[in-house]
This record gives sequence, structure tokens and C-alpha cells, in this order.
Amino acid sequence: MDYDVVPARHPSPRSRSIRRAALAAVLVAGLAAMGVTTLAVPAAAEETGGTVASGPVADAVATDAASEPRDEEESLQPLDIGVAVTPLSCSTDRDGSALLALTGLVAAGIVAYDVQGPNFAVGGSLDEFGETEEIELVGMPPGNYYAYAEWHPFDGDAPAPAPVPSFDWVGFAIEPCQPDVTVAVTECSSTGGAGTAVATLSNLVAGVEYVAWVTDVGAPDGTPYGEPQAVVADATGTATVTFSSLPGDRDYTAWIDGVWEAIPPWEEPPFIGNGGNFVPLETVPLSAGVDFSTQPCPAAAVKPSTTTSSTTTTPTLAATGTDGVGGALVAAVALLGLGLASLSAGRRRSTPRS
Repeated sequence: MDYDVVPARHPSPRSRSIRRAALAAVLVAGLAAMGVTTLAVPAAAEETGGTVASGPVADAVATDAASEPRDEEESLQPLDIGVAVTPLSCSTDRDGSALLALTGLVAAGIVAYDVQGPNFAVGGSLDEFGETEEIELVGMPPGNYYAYAEWHPFDGDAPAPAPVPSFDWVGFAIEPCQPDVTVAVTECSSTGGAGTAVATLSNLVAGVEYVAWVTDVGAPDGTPYGEPQAVVADATGTATVTFSSLPGDRDYTAWIDGVWEAIPPWEEPPFIGNGGNFVPLETVPLSAGVDFSTQPCPAAAVKPSTTTSSTTTTPTLAATGTDGVGGALVAAVALLGLGLASLSAGRRRSTPRS
């Protein structure tokens, strides 16, 4: 999720009196020679929004200056340095990123920056820079951060090009990623059987406990099919859960739900300003759902019915012809007739006369 963070800006009138500028240059050079630092941010800097010198001489000068009436045009103001951060990606562990932008810089001096967050710290200094510098921040866990930058008017022993250093800071957050769910279904293979769904969970935030379950489509509060399953995400950000005994020919939704909590809680750094009106993360709901369906189970096989036939089959003679047996049968009958006739004639001839 991308969003813009609006940095806090300090007012910086551009007109200054020559007398004040000259006095400030001499004062700062003298303090530097005495070893007085300019890195602290005491409450006295609140009026100008920048840091001021500290030490007995500086305190005396500050007291004298406070008692001396001056108008806004003559007041000593820091440069208009600005800090802005644009988150570039969410994070599941240490894979978040952001873009740090420093603006309103001048060609002299040194710019130091510091970014702090949960188990994260990066910083450094720039001795060569333009009016605007952008620094990419990577490897960021989810959580609340601040980015601070300060422009130091000193470059070694060179005199200060401006009366006081300038700083700015902003709070920002790297959001935890929302989960994703995909489902692969194994259909039922027999009548009265059930299907199985394997849900693959991804983009899980390391250390967060998630619960996954399946209901009728679009009904997160409906009766689950089987027991909900708990998963604690690891550094891989992925997990799989299996749901069985899913009736065929039905529509379902696979759900996942978890809550990320900011640990440790946000503590505003001790800098002047409001950090861009930053509203820190406390808890973030992490949830997702995906619809899927099962196909109808196979229908029961139909067994064929058995019937008894009462038809009487009448035998038929074989076909006659040159290749058949009909002619042989007729010849056999004729021979049999001739034999009977001969036998009868023989009997008549052998009968004695009376």
C-alpha cells in the first residue's frame, strides 16, 4: 500500500539584516574556536525550529539577545531543510522499502541523516549533495519509524555560512502485507464421496498467527466445514492447509484472518515539531478470502435387467444347392424306397403255391 507522508516544515524568512548576519558569523566562529558544540536541540531552539549553541558563553549571549527587542525580519532563522518519506512496499519480514527525500539543502556544510524503526537503523552523512537528495531504504520490517536529518553549517574549521544548523524529522510507517489465498480442489471420485481443497497461503507476516477455515460461499460467520486451522507464519511467508470432506456440487469460500501488532509500541522521538502529524500503527487486521467450487460426484452405475425368453425355435433344414447336403438327403431317401420295394418283391416270389 503506497501513501504520502507530509513532513513538518519550519518557517524561514529569507530577509536578514546585514548587522545580524555579521554578528552571528563572528559569534559562531568564536564559539567554534572554544569547542562549543551545536548538535544539541534544547528547548530554547523551539522558537526557531533549529538547534542552537550551548555553553556558558552561548547562554549569556542568548540571555542578552532575548532581552533585546527585535522584529521578525531581524531574527536569526535556520535554512529550510525538509524531510519526507514515501513507503514503496509493504513488508512480511524484512522486505519493506521506502524513499527518503531531503530538500532545501545548500552547497556547503554537511548533511547527517538517521532512520530508526523496529530492529532497523540506518544513517550517515553527505558531504557532497545538491538541493535535493533521495536515499532508498530497503530491508525494513513492518512497523513505525522516524527519519531525521540535520544540516551542519560547519565544514571543518570553515566559518558558518548560516547562523545556526537546521533540522527536520518525520514519522512514517511500513505496513504489514495483506495475505493471499489460492485453492486447488481434488474432486470426489465416487457416488456419495467428498472433495478435498488444499489452500496455499502467501504474503504471511512472520510471527503472526493466522486462522484458516472454509464455509459456504460468502459467509465468513457460517458453519465451517471441518475445524478451523491455525498457522504461525515463518520467514518464508507461505503455508498450506488442507480441508477434506467437502460435498460435491457446492460453492465455498476459503478464509484467512490474523492481526499484526506494533511491537514495540511507538514512542515519539525527543525532537521539536510534530513529525508531519504522524499517526502511528497500533494493530492492523490481516485477512483475505477466495471462492471455489466442487463438481458433482459421479452418479451411481445403472445395472442392466435380465429377462427369460419363451419363444420356441423351429429347426429348419439346411439350404440346398451344389455345396449343400439337401441333394444327398433326397438320394438317401430314394435308395431307401427302392430297397424296401425290392424286399417286398422277393418275398412274393418265395411264397409257395398251395
